Amino acid sequence: ADGQGSAALSAFAQAGSRAPQSLLWQWAALHTATAPYFEDQTALTAYLARWRAGLAACARLDFSDPINREQCERAATLVSNHRLAYLGDALRDDLRRYAAVLSAMVDQVVPQPQLAPARPRTRRRVGVVSASLRQHSAARVWSELLIGLDRRKIELFGFHLATVSDDQTERWRERCEHFDAGPHRLAEWVRVLVEADLDVLILLGINDDPLSPALATRRMAPVQCSTWAFPMSSGQATIDYFLSSDLAEPEDGAEHYCESLVRLPGLAAAYTPVAALADVPPPGPWSEHGHTRIACLQSGSKLLPVHDALFVRVLAASTPSRLALLPSLSPVLCAGLAARMDLSLRAADVASDRVQWFPRLGFDAYLGVLARADFLLDSLHWSGGLTSLDALSLDVPIVTLPGKLMRGRQTAAMLRLLELPELIASDFDEYLRIAARLAHSPDFRIGLREHIRERKHRLSDYRDSQAALLQFLCEAGPATLPAQVFRWTCPGPAATMAG
Repeated sequence: ADGQGSAALSAFAQAGSRAPQSLLWQWAALHTATAPYFEDQTALTAYLARWRAGLAACARLDFSDPINREQCERAATLVSNHRLAYLGDALRDDLRRYAAVLSAMVDQVVPQPQLAPARPRTRRRVGVVSASLRQHSAARVWSELLIGLDRRKIELFGFHLATVSDDQTERWRERCEHFDAGPHRLAEWVRVLVEADLDVLILLGINDDPLSPALATRRMAPVQCSTWAFPMSSGQATIDYFLSSDLAEPEDGAEHYCESLVRLPGLAAAYTPVAALADVPPPGPWSEHGHTRIACLQSGSKLLPVHDALFVRVLAASTPSRLALLPSLSPVLCAGLAARMDLSLRAADVASDRVQWFPRLGFDAYLGVLARADFLLDSLHWSGGLTSLDALSLDVPIVTLPGKLMRGRQTAAMLRLLELPELIASDFDEYLRIAARLAHSPDFRIGLREHIRERKHRLSDYRDSQAALLQFLCEAGPATLPAQVFRWTCPGPAATMAG
C-alpha cells in the first residue's frame, strides 16, 4: 500500500534464501508482485515469465516431504491466483497447470471425499459458497439471482467463508434453508459441504479469496460450478460448469474455459440501481465547470500500460477536457500510476494537470464522480462491470472497445442491451473518434442520456436469466465432456436447455 513492493519483494527473497526449498516461501513468492499495476509492457511480460518459472519450481517440490506437508494447508489457503486475470489472455493451459499443483498440495491436507449415493428428493439442493455474501460487488449482481430462485424447486444452502458479516450476510441467512458462516479451516469446510449432501455446488467467485480455490480442488457435490463473479476459469477438473452471460461471451467463449460453458440469457446479473445520489462533490479542478468531464473509474489493476497512450490521445483530441481516474489505490500508488502516464502526456504535449487521480473514495464520493462525468472511458481487456451498470443507471454514456474475453465485453453487452452500438468501438481509432464526438457535442451526449434513461430498466430485468439458471440447476448432471456449451434457446417458462 505504501508503494514499496519492489523493496518488500527483495527482502522477501532474502528471507527465502535461508530456506530456498520451502513450499510456503515459494508459493507465496509465486503470487507476489511489486505493485498492483505494471510499470510498462516489459514488466507485464516479465511477471508472466517469472510466474511460470515459479509455478514450475513449485510443481517439482515433494509435497509429501514432512516439512512441506506441514506447510501445505497454510500455503494452499494463503493467497489466490487473481493476478493472471488482468493480463488480457485466457491462459487456460497455465490455469490447468496451476490447478494441478494446488490440488496436489491440498491432497496432503484433505483427501478427495467420498460422496454418498444421490438420493431422490422433490427439490434440488443447491449450495452457494463464497466469501462475498456481504456488501461486495459479487453479491450486488448475483444475490437476487440466487436467493430469489423458486423454492418449490430449489432448496438453497449458503456457506459464507468470510468472518465479516453485514446486512447482506443476514439477508442470505434469512433466505436460506441452511446457512453456515464458519470460520472453519479447510478440512472442516470440506466436511461441512460434503455432509450438506448437495446436488449442485456453486463457488460464486473463485479467486475472490484464498480459500475458494483450495475448496475448488475437492469434489463435494455431484455437480460443481463457478461463475463470472470472478470471470476466469478455475482450471480445475472438479469444476464442471462456468455460469456466464450469453450477451457478454464471444462466440468462441467455450475455448476460454476448462469448464463447460453455460450461457445464461442477457447479462446473467440481478442489478439493483444505485439509491438516491448523495451530493458529495469530488475535490479538485476536475469538478469545475468550463470543460468536458471525462472519467475512468476502473481499478488500477485493470489499467495496463496500453491505457496511457489511448487516454492521452482522447485528451489531445478533446480540448477542453479533463480526465478523472479512480484506481482505488493508496495515494502513493496513485502517484506511481500518474508518473507512468506522465510519459505519454509529455510525449503528446498534453498538460499533466488535465488528469486528476482520486485515491480510494467512499461509495457516496464514487457516485459523486459518476454523476458529474459527461461520459466514461471504459478499460480494455477487463471492462467495467458493476461500475458500468452504476454509470448507466445514472444515465452516463460509456465508450468501450470489446476485448476477446468475456471480462472485456461486459460493458459492450450492456450497451447492446440498450441498443447503443454507436458507443461500441471496433478498434483504437474508432474508440478515439467516439470519445472526441462525446467531448465536443453536448447535443450528442444529451440524446444519449435520454436514450439511456428510457431503456435502462432493461439492465435490471433478470427474469430470463433467473428462469434459465433455475432450469439448469434442476436438470444439470456432471459434465462428461469438456468444453460443452449450453445456451438458453427460447425465453419463458416452457424453454429448455440446448447442448
